[in-house]
Amino acid sequence: LREVDGLVIIDYKTDRVKTDAEIAARADLYRGQLTAYAAAMSRILGQRVKTCVLFFLSAGRAVELEMEE
Repeated sequence: LREVDGLVIIDYKTDRVKTDAEIAARADLYRGQLTAYAAAMSRILGQRVKTCVLFFLSAGRAVELEMEE
């Protein structure tokens, strides 16, 4: 997703998570993967990635991960 101040990567996950603790743990697990996605998209498109969003389908919840510059 392109926004005025940078790109937003949205990654849909099918993990079966329910509690806030499970969602937070899984988000931490995926942080490295999203960091790699952000680096690749930034190189390819020549724009910064401002944030990544994990959307856990089973829980119907989104977790936003700010990207370090």
